[in-house]
Amino acid sequence: MNAGGISTSTRVLDAQARLENVRVQVLSLENQADSLKRELMNLIQNDTQDITPELTVFTVDSADMKVLCTLTVNSGRPELAALNLTSTQLSVYNKMLQGQKFPVLICSAGYRYAKPGLSLTGTEFMSYATAALQLKFNIFNGFRISSQQHQVHEQIDIVAKQTEQLISTWNNAIVTARMQFFQSTKTGSRGPQCA
Repeated sequence: MNAGGISTSTRVLDAQARLENVRVQVLSLENQADSLKRELMNLIQNDTQDITPELTVFTVDSADMKVLCTLTVNSGRPELAALNLTSTQLSVYNKMLQGQKFPVLICSAGYRYAKPGLSLTGTEFMSYATAALQLKFNIFNGFRISSQQHQVHEQIDIVAKQTEQLISTWNNAIVTARMQFFQSTKTGSRGPQCA
């Protein structure tokens, strides 16, 4: 019984279950807070256990604020360099494929000293010169080169889209981090802002 009358056992059990769920959530959030404190200690190279992010005061000078406001994605990042290298390799491969469509002229020349020389019945050494001219070209290869070029163009487009997507993701992360930083460093009604 309670002050308002008789309560059913299902409502009591339901309330107890919700209370236990909240206790589990509290423990989970405490564990998450401890993990974040340890991560913060590692980032700022602090070994003391009494660090609390809420009490830590960060000061930002104007030079750091200028860097923060003008921060952009660096073109020298290894991920971008790898994508640029892939794109360059694909372009060179495409040029090589284009070159396979043209006829090839091969010239060779040589000077020989051999026994027997040009005369197979002779027994003495003799010297002689050779020259050759060879022309190669494909009459039909089943559109193999054209289909390979088409595949290479598609791969170049995919790499370009990946590069755009990666830069966009980084720019969004920078903007989000900048906003979170400004929100976390607000002093009074107005915190640090980009000019």
